[in-house]
Amino acid sequence: MHPRIASGATGKSTAPYGSWESPISAAVVSAAGRTAEGFAIAGDGRLVWVETRPEDGGRAVLVKEAAGPGGKALDVTPQGFAVRSLAQEYGGGAFAVQGDTVVFSNYTDQRLYRQTIGDNSPLPLTPDYGPVVRYADGVFDPHFHRFVTIMEDHRHNSSNPITTIVAVGISDPDVKEYTMLVSGNDFYAFPRIDPTKKRMAWIEWSNPNMSWDKSQLWVGYFNEKGEIKEKICVAGGDPTIVESPTEPKWSSKGELFFITDRRSGFWNIYKWDEHSRAVTPLHSLDAEFSKPMWIFGVSSYGFLGIDDTSHKIVCSYRMESHVGVLDQDSESFLKIDIPFSSVTNIVVSGDRSFYIEGASATLPVSIAKVTLDEKRTMATDFSIVWSSSEDVAQYESYFSLPEFVEFPNVINGYGREFRERLLAQWGVVDVNDCCSCAAFLIADLASLRAGMHKFEAYYIDNLVGNKQAYFERSPINFVENFSCPVILFQGLEDTVVSPDQATKIYKAIKDKGLPVALVEYEGEQHGFRKAENIKFTLEQEMVFLARLVGEFKVPDDITPIKIENFD
Repeated sequence: MHPRIASGATGKSTAPYGSWESPISAAVVSAAGRTAEGFAIAGDGRLVWVETRPEDGGRAVLVKEAAGPGGKALDVTPQGFAVRSLAQEYGGGAFAVQGDTVVFSNYTDQRLYRQTIGDNSPLPLTPDYGPVVRYADGVFDPHFHRFVTIMEDHRHNSSNPITTIVAVGISDPDVKEYTMLVSGNDFYAFPRIDPTKKRMAWIEWSNPNMSWDKSQLWVGYFNEKGEIKEKICVAGGDPTIVESPTEPKWSSKGELFFITDRRSGFWNIYKWDEHSRAVTPLHSLDAEFSKPMWIFGVSSYGFLGIDDTSHKIVCSYRMESHVGVLDQDSESFLKIDIPFSSVTNIVVSGDRSFYIEGASATLPVSIAKVTLDEKRTMATDFSIVWSSSEDVAQYESYFSLPEFVEFPNVINGYGREFRERLLAQWGVVDVNDCCSCAAFLIADLASLRAGMHKFEAYYIDNLVGNKQAYFERSPINFVENFSCPVILFQGLEDTVVSPDQATKIYKAIKDKGLPVALVEYEGEQHGFRKAENIKFTLEQEMVFLARLVGEFKVPDDITPIKIENFD
């Protein structure tokens, strides 16, 4: 018997079992690797986002939605610039938009720049400290005509940078020093300005916690000079309540909403009453309305309506796989059916419309605009604005659609109780560890911990546990158990899993006499962004397996790298 494989316009053809040339090459995969990150709405109501392009060396570019159907999206970022923050190493929150004005973090020097959409001459807003001072998660402050942002300062201690909330002027043509607004804690995120009053909300937390372990939501009141004169802890300050508030947002009426997991253990949407200081859930549900803040700029919900008459919130929930509308008046919740099975970012663009980023088994990662009916109870239009792969349809004949499967031991989607099952059990109960070991290989947990960057400095302490557990879960300590060939790929600028982890494993396997190969990439960090490196990695993985298994052939135009103890 033979499998039947597609053959373009001629229909299907027959090929023998074994190896045959696939039309889905490494070049096809690497070319389809564009990603989108961060949403904002420009003054004309069109979407602006960051697009990372592997074919352009992994450069991240601000893109504005086309003016109409069939139109071409506009590249906002001129050549010589790239929109990417390195704050907390994972970045995110690299830009903000107000009207036609953009403020963004430039990748090479990490300075903030101001640019008018359509003008290819960005102007610097911050001094040239070099990439040791980083900015992220900024917002415009309409009361004092400035830009408020997270600042991460590595100038005095690269392994333990100082994180603060600062204000940067945007109207003065001369570059000036920042104004300090909030400082003293280890980490800050989500500085958000009330559009109706001179006050700001933010999230902060301290080591050894991650933001999803324990954090606090504060509101600070500005004096006439724009300084914080007093502040109130809205959530996270009661020692009897374990919670991790996140994603504060002000409505156009000056109401503060946020997401927290107090008492129920699930991240639900709450509202703060300024007069009583009480916080109440809008709708309690055993589902997650947010996710761990690995990157800045997460947006899981937004307010529908532009006339202050709508009390409805559109949001994503439960493993980021669903979209719903929450009615504040009736406290009801209604699921909105859309073609995506996984949803990440949401931003509202009008009275009944919003943009979402998502994907499904049949749709690649895409940005879609969703329009609701007048009652805001169902989607009447779902249109794709951007797709990571424009030509995926021509390969559909080769895909086998998977059944949707949920794995309850992942870090998010099932509440605090499930998240905390990983504490002291990392590498034991987590079903994703097998994939993580292959994708981000860790040889020695102790050396990984010693060289860890500030954001995750104490993270694995909670996940692994005591010193003995560090030893027992480090493969480098059990070289005698190594029994299979390994190929390693490592970004030399990776500050999350440092290059020495790969070299330790490589040397240990080589010394034992097993086949092993190591590929190191200049200019790559935690995950590869350049198309040529993505392509090379996929090809060499295939060649490595083909040569060692010896049961299938590979294209003749792929030159294999040297395999130690084999060649």
